[in-house]
Amino acid sequence: MKPVVDSILHVEGRTVDWVFHESLLENEHIATVALKSKDRTEDPPRYVAFKTLSFDELIKNLAQIEEEDQNDWLQFSSKKQKHRRTFSAMK
Repeated sequence: MKPVVDSILHVEGRTVDWVFHESLLENEHIATVALKSKDRTEDPPRYVAFKTLSFDELIKNLAQIEEEDQNDWLQFSSKKQKHRRTFSAMK
């Protein structure tokens, strides 16, 4: 299924130079890619459909970019957790 591309974003009353490609995933989620564009009539980039990846596909070419630093984990794990807000759909 090709994405929906007719959404327009207005910020403070002005239309912004972005084109949105919105794709329905599994009838429950929407994936959106925003592209900066001066002209909404220009040819959009080639469309590539989203696909569900397995965990193994996702990490297939994973590479470590820095050496592990134990202090990073100690600093992170010592932080006090903030209360998480819960959101619900409006009915």
